Amino acid sequence: MWPSFRLTVTAALIVVASFLLVALAATLALVRAQVEAVDADLASVIRADYSADPRGTKLAPLTEGIVAVARADEGRLRETASGVEIVPVFHQPHASVAEQGGDAATPSTPAADPGQAPPTSQPTPGYSTPHPGMSPTHTPSGPQPSQTPGTLPPKSPIPTAKPTPEPTSQPTPGPGPSVTSTPATTRTPTPVPTASPTGTPSRTPTTTPSPAPTPAPTALPTLTPTVPPSPTATPSPTLTPTPTPTPLPTQVILYLHNNPTPPTGDTPAHDLLVMDYDLPTAPDPSDPFDFYNYDADRNDSPGLTIVRGGSGPNEGDAARHQHWQTPALPAAVTMQGQATVKLWSATKDFDTTKGGAVSAYLRDCDGSSCVELGGGTVSDSTWQQGSATWVLKTFTFPVGTYTAGAGNVLELVVVVGASSTDDMWFAYDTNDRKSRVTLSTSGAALP
Repeated sequence: MWPSFRLTVTAALIVVASFLLVALAATLALVRAQVEAVDADLASVIRADYSADPRGTKLAPLTEGIVAVARADEGRLRETASGVEIVPVFHQPHASVAEQGGDAATPSTPAADPGQAPPTSQPTPGYSTPHPGMSPTHTPSGPQPSQTPGTLPPKSPIPTAKPTPEPTSQPTPGPGPSVTSTPATTRTPTPVPTASPTGTPSRTPTTTPSPAPTPAPTALPTLTPTVPPSPTATPSPTLTPTPTPTPLPTQVILYLHNNPTPPTGDTPAHDLLVMDYDLPTAPDPSDPFDFYNYDADRNDSPGLTIVRGGSGPNEGDAARHQHWQTPALPAAVTMQGQATVKLWSATKDFDTTKGGAVSAYLRDCDGSSCVELGGGTVSDSTWQQGSATWVLKTFTFPVGTYTAGAGNVLELVVVVGASSTDDMWFAYDTNDRKSRVTLSTSGAALP
């Protein structure tokens, strides 16, 4: 902002100095002799050919309103020009006809006021009418010199009309008389302030050119600092965790035990016994009738006696069924395929003539209820097959794919059906009589 203010002040000082110099020069020129006559030919040498203009064009007459407005403007100019002397530049001397060389009829051409088109005389007969684009002018009032129609004055050719030049984008000067420096070829070539000539020439109505808008300074492009790209960290290779292989089905063997285990003698009956991984190690007697009695409180027979006539895994008579359970599962266990139950058994008194019917059921129990996974029955009319000792019978049944939840227990239930000829004896938890359940499982191991 400060440089712009300094430029403005400097320009203003230059303009004021120019006005002072012009006024001083004009004053000096007026006080000198011979300034009332200008030894110069001011006739225009511009020629125009209107032969190509369209015929029949008529100009509208100049109204008196334009003349009145021009006079009012000049009056206001004189009233507001306080402190400035308006001096006529040209004074037409009263010369004789002889001095004028027979050209007394040619009037002097008034000087054009700055900002208006030069005055134009009425069209001369024999010449084409000016183009409509020309600015119409008014003939100065007063007696007009006579001239021969159809002839041109020898020294003062008729000023030809020319198109009004396009206004240039210049600021409009403030009110007050315009003082311009007009170069002229005179005896004393001194720039003098130009004033309106004596007389009241009509001003051609022209449109005051509007000043062109000052172009706004173009903003300098904002320099955006280029931020260097941040180095991209090379991602560390992601270690793909090795997927845990799906465990292959595992054969799980659950051995049936007595209480206590291993057995060391006869014991009373227990409604619920244990089955687990522990391998039985108790020795077997050489005589099967000497096998430990696991229900000595009911009879004096070897092993465990189950009375025939049981009605399934939910049999309520403790003498007609026997239950074995695993400890609570530490995690879920999925079983699939088939379950196999192997039981050492015999008909009562090892009678080879009797038949037997035994059923085995595998269940998943959560403490309040049990879900049956599968079961099977083995019936044989000659159960002993001629043997007088313990015989091994195999039960096989499907369990599909089943998952026992953590905290649950697996349970085996054995009953003797009503179709059996007599009660049945069962041996387990010894080195030679390993009754057991075999399962195919995946997932967590059984306890």
